[in-house]
Amino acid sequence: MEVFSAIYHRSFVELLSYFGLRVGDLHRDRAAIGIPRTHLLESGADAEVQKVTVPVGFKPEFQLEKTSLLARIVERWEEIPISLLQHMDLRKSVYGYIGLEDYTLYPLIRPGSLVQIDASQRKILSERWMTEFDRPIYFVELRDGYVCSWCQVDRGLLSVIPHPHSHQDVRRFDYPAQAEIIGRVTGVAMRIAGEKLRHSAPQRITS
Repeated sequence: MEVFSAIYHRSFVELLSYFGLRVGDLHRDRAAIGIPRTHLLESGADAEVQKVTVPVGFKPEFQLEKTSLLARIVERWEEIPISLLQHMDLRKSVYGYIGLEDYTLYPLIRPGSLVQIDASQRKILSERWMTEFDRPIYFVELRDGYVCSWCQVDRGLLSVIPHPHSHQDVRRFDYPAQAEIIGRVTGVAMRIAGEKLRHSAPQRITS
C-alpha cells in the first residue's frame, strides 16, 4: 500500500478509503469495542483527517458563570481535526455546560465542566446505588436556568440534591411545573488541575 501511495501521490488514508476502510473510524470503533488496558492514543499522519464538530462561537448572552445547555448558547460550529473526540457529534447529542458559579455537585463535577446528556432517560430512577459515583445524575431545566444534580421526586416535589462537600442546600421545586428533566448525565469532561481552583467553601445557596 505504501508503494501505491508513492507512485500515485495519494495518501495512505485515501487509498484505504477506496477499499471501504476509514482510518478516521478507528478511535470510534475502539471506544465501542472497549479496550481493557490503559494506553496512550497514537499521534500520526491520520490525525489530521479525523475531525469532530465543536462550538467555536457563542451567543452574546452566554455567561460562563451560568449552567446552560450547549445547544442553546452556541452560535457557530466548525470541524477541527482531533482524534480523541472522533466518536462524538455535539450537534446531534445533548450536552450541558456547568457554570463557573455552579458548585452543586462539586467536587464530583467541577464548575466549567461539559456533561453529556442522554435525553431518552428523563425518568428519575429509584434504583439502588453503592457509591456516589453510581448515583444517577440529571440535568434539570428550571424557570430561571439549569442545574446538574442528583434528584429525587416525592409527592409532586423534585428535590435537587447537592454533593455533601459543596456546602449547598437541598432545593425543592413543584414537579413538573417548576422543573423539567432534560436527561440523565452519562459522561463528563472536566479539568482536575492546571488552573487555580477555589479552595474555600462555596457560598451556600438556598431556595
